[in-house]
Amino acid sequence: MNDRAQGAAGPTPSALPRWFLAAALAGLGLRALLFAQYLRSPFLDHLVLDALSYWDWAGRIAAGQWVPREVFAQGPLYPYVLALGRVGLPGFAPSWVAAGQLVLNWATSLLFYPLLRQRWEERPALTAAALALFFGPAAFFSLKVLSTTVGLFLLLGGLVMLHRAGVPRPAAGVAGGFLTGLACLSTPPLVPAALVAALAVPSDRSLRLRTTLPVLAGLMLAIAPATVSNFLQDGGWVPISSNYGITFFQGNNERSLGTYTWVEGVSTRIEQQDADAAALAEREAGRPLTRAEVARHFVRKSLRLAASYPVGYLTLLGKKAVLLLGGTDIPLEYAHVLERRDSLPTLWLFPLGGTPLLALAALGLGRGLRERGPPVPFLLLPAALGLLCLAFFVVNRYAYPFQFFLLPLVAAALLNPPLRQPRALPVAAAALVLLCSRGSLAILTPEARESHYQACLGSAYERGGDFASAGQAWARALAAIPDDVDTQAKLAENDLRQGRTAAAEQALRRLLKTRPDHAASHALLALALSRQDRPAEAREHLEWAVASDPRNPETRGQLVDFLLAWGDQSGAEAQARAAVRAEPSSAAAHFVLSRALRGAGRASEARQELQTALDLDPSMAEAANDLAVLEFTGGNVRRAQRLAERAAALGYPVSPRFREDLTHALAAPSP
Repeated sequence: MNDRAQGAAGPTPSALPRWFLAAALAGLGLRALLFAQYLRSPFLDHLVLDALSYWDWAGRIAAGQWVPREVFAQGPLYPYVLALGRVGLPGFAPSWVAAGQLVLNWATSLLFYPLLRQRWEERPALTAAALALFFGPAAFFSLKVLSTTVGLFLLLGGLVMLHRAGVPRPAAGVAGGFLTGLACLSTPPLVPAALVAALAVPSDRSLRLRTTLPVLAGLMLAIAPATVSNFLQDGGWVPISSNYGITFFQGNNERSLGTYTWVEGVSTRIEQQDADAAALAEREAGRPLTRAEVARHFVRKSLRLAASYPVGYLTLLGKKAVLLLGGTDIPLEYAHVLERRDSLPTLWLFPLGGTPLLALAALGLGRGLRERGPPVPFLLLPAALGLLCLAFFVVNRYAYPFQFFLLPLVAAALLNPPLRQPRALPVAAAALVLLCSRGSLAILTPEARESHYQACLGSAYERGGDFASAGQAWARALAAIPDDVDTQAKLAENDLRQGRTAAAEQALRRLLKTRPDHAASHALLALALSRQDRPAEAREHLEWAVASDPRNPETRGQLVDFLLAWGDQSGAEAQARAAVRAEPSSAAAHFVLSRALRGAGRASEARQELQTALDLDPSMAEAANDLAVLEFTGGNVRRAQRLAERAAALGYPVSPRFREDLTHALAAPSP
C-alpha cells in the first residue's frame, strides 16, 4: 500500500513516541531559558524600527483610535491584537509579547506533525516537527514585537484544518481559508503561501475546483474588513496594506544589491515611510494619487527599470538567489547571529538555520520528487515564499519562513542520507560547495552587519535613557565603518545628551566639512550653539537643516522653539504653518503649530491644533498634557482632568503641581 495513503488517517496522540515527547518538552524548556536571558537584553523594552512602529500603532488603537483613519500601510491584525493586550491586561509590555510568541512558535513547530501526517509517513512527519522545535531563526524572532510568529501560527493552523480530511467539506474549507486569510492580515508576505494552500488542498485534481472555492471564500472573508476600510479612506483598492509598492522598489531600484536599499526621499522610519512614498510618487506623477495608485506607481517604475536593463536585472536576481540560498545573515533591524554572540547564548542550542539547513534541504529535494518524499503541495510552500524574496529583497525576517517550510526536505535528507542515494551525490557536492563558499558570496560584509547591529543596539540603549552604553555602542558601530556619517552624527548627539557640548560641536563641524548637506548634523550643531549662547549661528544652522529636510516636523519644531525663545513669534508661526503644509496629516506638525500659537498668546487656536494632533495620534501624551493645561486655564476643569489622566496613562510625567491644582479645583464648591 502507498505510504502516503497509509498516513491519511494519522495516529492518535497516545501513539506519539517518547523521543518526540521528550523533544517537545526540551524545546519548551529551551524557550523558557531563552526568555529568561532576553529579560536582560536592551532590546526587550526599547524597541526599534518595525517593532517600535507596531507598538506605537497598538498604543494609538488602545488610546481610542479603533476605527482606522487612513489606508493600512502594514498588515493591521497584529497591532490590533497588541492593542487588545494593552487594553485588557494591566502592565502589558513587550516582555509579555515575547513570552506569548515563544509559546506560539513552540505550538507552530508541533503543528508540522498533524499537517504532514495526513499525506506522508509517520517517521518523517515526526522528524520534521522535531526539527522545527530547534529552528533558531523562528525562536529568535519570536522574542521580537514582529508579526511573523503570529502569521505562521495562523497559517499552519489553517493548513492543518484544510488537509485534515484530504477533501474538506465546504464549512471546513471556509474555516481553514479564514485562518490562512488571518495569517495574511497579520503578515502580508505570507499571501503567496496562503494562495498555494488554497489551490493545492485536494489530492484529487478532479475535486480541486469544488474544494478551492470555499477556501478562497474564507480567505477573502478574512481580509475583506481591511479591503473595505482601505477603500473608504481614499477610494483605492488595497487588499491588505499599501507598502508593497515602495517595498518592491526598495528591492528593485538602480542601487539595489539584493537586500533592503534605502530610497532617496523616503524615510527609514516606518511611521513616516508611507507619507514620504506617497509624496515622492505624486511629485513624479504630477497629480494626487490614492495609496493604491502610489503602490502601483513604484511597481511599474521597478518593472520599467528591469525592462530597460535586463542584464542588470538578471544580475540582481542572481544576487538575491545567492543571499537566499546561501543562508547569509542579513539583518533588517535585529541580528540573530550577533545577539546570540552577545546576550542570547541559548540560541546555540537551536542549531538549525542558515546554509547547513539549506544544504540538507537540497539533498532532500531529490527524495521529495519521488514517492517517499514530502508531498508536492508542501514543496510548493517554500517555493512560493522563496519567489517572494526574489521578487522583493532578502533579509532575515523575510527569508526565515522560507527556510522554515524547507524542514520536511531536511527530514527527508536526514532519514535517507546521500550515501544511500547515489543519484543525490551531485546535489550533495553542490551543497558542499555552497556551504564552503558562502562567505565569498555574501553581499553584506561582516563590518556592515556589525555596524548595523551596534547602531540598533545604540538606539535601544538611547530609548532606555542609558546614554553611556548608547555611546559605547555607537562608537563600536563607527569602528566597524569609520566613514558612516549617520553614526558620526549619533555619536555627537550622544555627547550633547551627556553635556559634552564642546566635543559635540567639534565633531559636527568636522562632519559638515565632508557632508555640508547633512540635515541632522545642522540641527544638532544648532542645538550645541544655542547651549553656548550663540543664537545667530544656531539660527543659521537650523534654517539649513529645515531647508535640507523640509518635511521633518521635528527639525521645524526645534526652529520654532528657538524663534520663540528669542522673541520672533511671527517667524515661529510661519515655520510651524510651513510644517503643517508639508505634512498636513502629521500629528507632530500640528503639535509644533500649537506651540507657536501658545507662544503668541492665542490659546483658542492652540487648543484646536492640539485637538487635531490628538485626533491624528491619540497616543501623543505630550499633546494630551498641553491640552489639559489649556482646558484648565480656560475653566474646563473636568475635561482637563480627563486629559491629564490620559497623558499620565500614556507615560507622560504630568506635573505634581498641576495635579494638585486640578484636585483643588474639583474639590472647590460650584459657584
